Amino acid sequence: MKSRHRTENTKSENARFWMPARSILIRRGYQDVRLDDISRSAGISKGALYLYFRDKEDLFAAVLGDLVERLEARLQGIPPQGSALDMLRKTAQEELAFVDENKDFIVHFSLEKPSLCEPGPGRSSGEGSPNTCFFSRNASRPA
Repeated sequence: MKSRHRTENTKSENARFWMPARSILIRRGYQDVRLDDISRSAGISKGALYLYFRDKEDLFAAVLGDLVERLEARLQGIPPQGSALDMLRKTAQEELAFVDENKDFIVHFSLEKPSLCEPGPGRSSGEGSPNTCFFSRNASRPA
């Protein structure tokens, strides 16, 4: 069956779902969340949610993607001033502050959905594979 998933979602379209999804995932945990809960919280039908995301894992990956993009933007905003050690300190401070601000979601990700980083049916664990861990893929990109 061909997926009805929209491949050209705009950030503003997806953003409608990220905060309700994130909030529900934090409160209830990945295993106990249903797309019905998220669609109801976002004020749309479950069918409309499926136009944007294939399944719960796809939505969860989008929420993670938003988190990574926000961290990247924050790190890119650090002015390139001072010595290499100064830059390393500033980068570490920003990363730690970001993790602290988002620890609720990061804890749920690391405890409940580590399978996003593990090979599974139809997934390859090879370097550079489109199905390797979302964080690993993004961490290895040049700035």
